[in-house]
Amino acid sequence: MEYTKGEWKFDSPYIKSGFTLICTMIEPDYIPDTGDKTWYNRRVEVMEGDATLMTASLPMYEALREVRTWMNTESDIPAFAFGSLYRWVNEALQKAEGNNGYRK
Repeated sequence: MEYTKGEWKFDSPYIKSGFTLICTMIEPDYIPDTGDKTWYNRRVEVMEGDATLMTASLPMYEALREVRTWMNTESDIPAFAFGSLYRWVNEALQKAEGNNGYRK
């Protein structure tokens, strides 16, 4: 799977890796418009929260790949002994890699 390597940073309203633009964040429109400062601040907080998750996704993805590799090859414990943890790691990686109907 190809993706932009390097540290992703949020520089409102952009997520970048160095000079490479990953995406432009927009304020969510599902928060009802009350026309006051609280409403605006809530929209910005949600956008920043989304951006925080997105910028953390790359190191989390890479960490999960390492965990899966360890579970499959380097651990003396058979994969089935990890139970739900093994399934959760694989399901998360399948979603990230587009192998679960999320991306073609």
